[in-house]
Amino acid sequence: MKEIEVKFLVPSLDEFREKIKKMGGRLEWSGQETSFFFDTPGQELKKKGKFIRLRKWDGHSSSLTLKVRPKDGTGKYKIRDEYQTEVSDLEMVKKILGNLGFVQIFSYTKHREHWKLEGACVELDNLGGQSFIEIEGSKKAINQLAGKLGLDWSESTTKSYFDIAQKIK
Repeated sequence: MKEIEVKFLVPSLDEFREKIKKMGGRLEWSGQETSFFFDTPGQELKKKGKFIRLRKWDGHSSSLTLKVRPKDGTGKYKIRDEYQTEVSDLEMVKKILGNLGFVQIFSYTKHREHWKLEGACVELDNLGGQSFIEIEGSKKAINQLAGKLGLDWSESTTKSYFDIAQKIK
């Protein structure tokens, strides 16, 4: 599956939460989200533009994801191939990955609100005291929602939370 997204750094999530509600947004989940990243000891996946993420949503579910960076640039959108499946036993998956030769290279926890709005996912995230709005959907949906929400494209980024969290820690 192709993932297309953009993150916007914002001073506060409160005004945007209210806008999303007024626009008919539906809150699907809210809580702590912890992501664990795995690679070989020599970081062979990273060198190939790939990464494995194991993610836990408190009180909701866990998933295993492989993300693959495209060979060409992505411009103002972060575009990746994403293969994801839900997992029932997070610790067992960690053991499986370890026995396959993967090691945990990094982890972080953020607070996330997962909203559905106008055919897109809108995430209200707090990571290390910074507030972000992430919109995932088609390029058209991202552009329309960014405009309707009054988001500033000069505050947008295609960096992953992995990269952002490493700079915060």
